[in-house]
Amino acid sequence: MINLFKKNAGGEARKDKKKEKQEERRQKAQARGQKPIR
Repeated sequence: MINLFKKNAGGEARKDKKKEKQEERRQKAQARGQKPIR
């Protein structure tokens, strides 16, 4: 049970990091006046 939870938590953290990176890219693109990446 603990291992499963750890794996799940790690996946969630990774997803959050990916989302953060995408947001950063989107904001940078908007700052440059380009279309935001979906």
